[in-house]
Amino acid sequence: MAGLTWKDGAARLYDSTATPFYFPIVFLEDGISGPAGRPRPEEFLMLDRGLFTASSVYRMGDDSPIVEPLDITIRVALTTTTPTYLYQALICGTINVDAWATTKGDTQLTNGAGSSITTPAFADSSKKCVNLEVLWECGATDMGIKWAEVYFDPGSITISEGAEGVFVEAAGKIYGDIDWITSFTSGTASPST
Repeated sequence: MAGLTWKDGAARLYDSTATPFYFPIVFLEDGISGPAGRPRPEEFLMLDRGLFTASSVYRMGDDSPIVEPLDITIRVALTTTTPTYLYQALICGTINVDAWATTKGDTQLTNGAGSSITTPAFADSSKKCVNLEVLWECGATDMGIKWAEVYFDPGSITISEGAEGVFVEAAGKIYGDIDWITSFTSGTASPST
């Protein structure tokens, strides 16, 4: 894969309405850094009375690694994007007249026993999540990732201005599923009016 560069692409932030609102982000000196999948539980070797024999087996640890929030960061260079709209999309707020609905609890994670469990709601009902999807142009086929149930704490969103432009940086936590995608989820661009 030497020489392969997947820089041409776009990203979208989504809410959870029936036909989801989305806020498009066109790549321009952007950076998105997040995991490609969720970890699985640790495995522990159980020896046969202290000996490694044919009766030795692996036992699975607890499900903590599956449900722990994972880090994601995004850095966007602003061009014609209204900073207020981007901020509202990150916090699952209201963009113009579009009241976004949280995506928290929309996905399921597979536990160590192989069962699918819906992620629980936050104890703090003011915390809202969005889905973040990114697609890269890589030849004839687009390839990307969907990070579900991403919480961007308003205190982790910064705006900086310098000689090279205005940038919005946000650090978030992924609580939902992570999937590879080849197209964006269909929806309605926000602001819709």
